[in-house]
Amino acid sequence: GAGVGGGGGEGGVRGGGCGRGVLAHQGGSARGEPGWGEVTMGDEAGGTAWFHTRLGSDRDLRGDVVGVLASTRDITAIKSAERELAHQATHDPLTGLANRSFLMERLDEALARMDRLPGHLAVIFVDIDRFKDINDNAGHAVGDQGLLEVAHRLATLARREDMVARRAGDGCVVVCDRGSDGGHVVEIADIPWRVLSGHSEAVDPNRP
Repeated sequence: GAGVGGGGGEGGVRGGGCGRGVLAHQGGSARGEPGWGEVTMGDEAGGTAWFHTRLGSDRDLRGDVVGVLASTRDITAIKSAERELAHQATHDPLTGLANRSFLMERLDEALARMDRLPGHLAVIFVDIDRFKDINDNAGHAVGDQGLLEVAHRLATLARREDMVARRAGDGCVVVCDRGSDGGHVVEIADIPWRVLSGHSEAVDPNRP
């Protein structure tokens, strides 16, 4: 959906489609108000292109609005950089899992939600035994590969609504709170064993 925004006293519309955003600005300019907007459209590669458009009123000698003046620039690269920076702020650069800061934020939200709506919360800690020995004897590149494999298996086993995070070093955490019932908490407790045994199918709370 579209959200309303603006700056410097100007009206603005951030739309999900080019036509919707431009039409909203035309309505503002017809009232003699300048406006700006960020609008999107599909590109030839199947992705999304972003454009920043500023609109103003075109007036005749009597001061009546007779048209709209528009200035548009492509800001797709800026938007891509913003998304990348946002991802880097909340995710571990090696494994791609949520980082410690994002993990603590999720736990705070889960605990606050449980104060209002009692339910189940499962937090599972997973680490690699003798990980320092692996780094010292086989090298950090091998240790990193081990972390990547554990991260991949955890992400595969967890449900879409669960969070898998890298806490620090070789420590990972799985947070299961949204919609978790007692049966799922029991099932999710099998994750460490299944990671070590190489079982990569997702957890099914209805599994016999």
